[in-house]
Amino acid sequence: MKQNLLTISIDSDKLKKFPEKFNFLNFFSKKINSRLICGAISLSAAFFIPVSTALAGHKPAEPQIDCTRLQFITEPADPLYEQCVSASVAGNAAASLELARLYLNGGGSIEKNSAEGVRMMKIAGQQGSDTAVLELGLLYLNGEHVEKDVKTAQEYFRRISGVNGQAAMMLAEIKMSEAYELSYGSGKVRRNERRALELYRQVAGSPSVYRQAAQLALGDMYLNGRGTMVDFTEAFRWFNLALPDQESINPENQNVAVLKATMYRKGMGVKQNYSKAQKIYQLLIDRYRNPAAMFELAGMYSYGIGVKQDLQKAVDLYSEVQGIACADFVKISGYPNMCALVGYEIANIARFRASLEQNNIPE
Repeated sequence: MKQNLLTISIDSDKLKKFPEKFNFLNFFSKKINSRLICGAISLSAAFFIPVSTALAGHKPAEPQIDCTRLQFITEPADPLYEQCVSASVAGNAAASLELARLYLNGGGSIEKNSAEGVRMMKIAGQQGSDTAVLELGLLYLNGEHVEKDVKTAQEYFRRISGVNGQAAMMLAEIKMSEAYELSYGSGKVRRNERRALELYRQVAGSPSVYRQAAQLALGDMYLNGRGTMVDFTEAFRWFNLALPDQESINPENQNVAVLKATMYRKGMGVKQNYSKAQKIYQLLIDRYRNPAAMFELAGMYSYGIGVKQDLQKAVDLYSEVQGIACADFVKISGYPNMCALVGYEIANIARFRASLEQNNIPE
């Protein structure tokens, strides 16, 4: 059955009250066979709806258009480009987002246009895309396609921090930063560790993919008394939630696993357990040759702490650590002054062995 169609015209005088929307429609009027007629904009592709639907007060279902394929177009007049532009004008946030990315990165036959890309990203955000709001925050935070402005970035992250784990994490990182003007460029923001703690807790208790990172950050804050009192028990709890088993340990968090093992060894915030500490150290050595784990386990063997004393194992581990360039060791392990300490420990074992030999005492 053929349906009658109703063309919706938009009064340009009303649109002028909203210049950004007016400019947006006027810009795309050149691209989708639209035209200015007697002070009204008639959009031939985007604003035709069945009369019955219009009278019922319901929007028609948006057509399913895969605008993620825009980067592969080879002709400016490609039908997909026309369709995505039409969908964007009609209020499709996903289409606006992909057009923004197309302009920001370039693709196919479309040249990069930072100004247009940022403008389209803002439109996508206004149309309800949380992803666009997040990406705008990242653009301003990193100074990509726009001038660095941490205050503006913070505002974008704050808008969606309640529903977007990455935005909450970025906002927390901003709150923890000590030198915004150096780290992020223009726009200083007051340091607020308590607010950062709240944001980390929010993400740590959510199903977000950033949950583990937030849990690790919380452990560090409780361990060092940042935004809260020092609390070893709470610090260990968060570290343990983030790294409950060996499958949860990866190259990025391996040094936190060393810290967890050391807390077991020293009984910091958890009942002292040398066996668990040794197992974690050994796992990190076998899997990553982690120098911090080598150093800690060597100490256990050297002094017989929780394990049978084995001076040769201690020397072997210290020697492997010593073979790592000092700069790399500090970078990898996060331990300051460890290079000097390794040399001291090896020399100390040598002196102890000489004393044992002099007195005819077996190791």
